Amino acid sequence: MRFIELEPKFMKMVEVPGRNYFEDVATLAEAHGVRHLCPVCFLKNDGPQGTHSIITPNTKAPGIWATNGGWDMTGTGLEDLTIHPSVQVLGEDSCKAHFFIRSGEVIFA
Repeated sequence: MRFIELEPKFMKMVEVPGRNYFEDVATLAEAHGVRHLCPVCFLKNDGPQGTHSIITPNTKAPGIWATNGGWDMTGTGLEDLTIHPSVQVLGEDSCKAHFFIRSGEVIFA
């Protein structure tokens, strides 16, 4: 599965007094991370309808958003993005997705 099928968007966190919000940006260089659909649920649901999003912060993400220091992200864009280490969806009631993004390809763990 190609990562681009999961409707990814680079995003950054904008911090303003009293609230923070996410804003889409065009490039990895200006991004604090990427938001995309869950590949496990995308396959289970046969597409985007009913599929939850995942927000994966990178190492440049500010403050609390960068839990565990964030993920390393390399590439020229969303089509060839690599995210290191793997991405996991945790939680008792979650889908338990665990996958890698390597050169724009989703590889299930």
